[in-house]
Amino acid sequence: MDIMNTKGFKLDFKNNVLKINGEEIILHRKTEETIRVVLAEDTAVPERSEMILDAHLDGNPCVGNIMIFEPRSHDGEVARGIAVGKALLLTEKTVPVRIMNLNHHPVNLRKGIVLGYCSSVSSVIRKLDAQENSVKKITGELANLLSSSSRSLRSDQTTKLRSLITKYADIFDDGQGRKAYRSSVHETTGQTPASIVMGRELRLPCDLKFCCTPGDDVAGEDYVSTLRQRMDNIHERVRSNIQGASDRMKETYDINANDGRYQPGNQVWLYNPQRRRGLSPKLQSSWEGPFEVVTRINDVVYRIQKLPRGKPRVVHFQPFSPFRRKQ
Repeated sequence: MDIMNTKGFKLDFKNNVLKINGEEIILHRKTEETIRVVLAEDTAVPERSEMILDAHLDGNPCVGNIMIFEPRSHDGEVARGIAVGKALLLTEKTVPVRIMNLNHHPVNLRKGIVLGYCSSVSSVIRKLDAQENSVKKITGELANLLSSSSRSLRSDQTTKLRSLITKYADIFDDGQGRKAYRSSVHETTGQTPASIVMGRELRLPCDLKFCCTPGDDVAGEDYVSTLRQRMDNIHERVRSNIQGASDRMKETYDINANDGRYQPGNQVWLYNPQRRRGLSPKLQSSWEGPFEVVTRINDVVYRIQKLPRGKPRVVHFQPFSPFRRKQ
């Protein structure tokens, strides 16, 4: 401070200036990262129209910065039926704001209404970098997976699982897997999920590259009826394919099944696996018999007796197998 006084320098921290031989130099000026954008004057927006209005920055941005203008609300509305567009602009006191009136009547906007907010591109980039460098928050299906898995894991295993899920969380956010799933034909339905839900196929990168757009262009007045007819046909084919797949599954499941029509006097094997001490399970026989069917109690329950003089037993027919003597 003594050196500055001898050189004629004087610091005024209250006014944030440096005085040199009667001249004042501003040391620094605080720049607001987010600045409000307000309407400059009262404006009447005609019905079903779009216009550009003059707005003012309610703050002190740095001159020459590139700013990003964001609407006040997430859906872009500042009033009912009034949509505001995003914009990238240079820092000036007057900001052009694009507004669209979606109503069927004029709307009056008063002077000073907040249309949105301006942020410098550098501040937005810093926030994005900070979010990427910070610990990722686990949400959605990954959080449910971690919660359900933690019940059967030790604390150290849960910590390792959390770090692993956090490390590869971005993989689950990628939409390429969902796109592939929704554009692939499923074996059971015979259709893609996209065609079942939307009535048309997704436009894949190859379609855009080779200019092959799925479907035909339909006039607006015929679009609804054509889409309804197309979806009815798709859903009818899906129902038919699902029924066919169900029948095939039943045939495969019942391929070795029997109807259990055993008559009194028939001899059968009974499947009854038991462990014997000192003998490997691979060397043990799981079948007992032969048994003779004594009585058929109903369609699935029988009374059997082990030959030659075993005690009668009442069992279900499912573990039966016909007994055949060796020739």
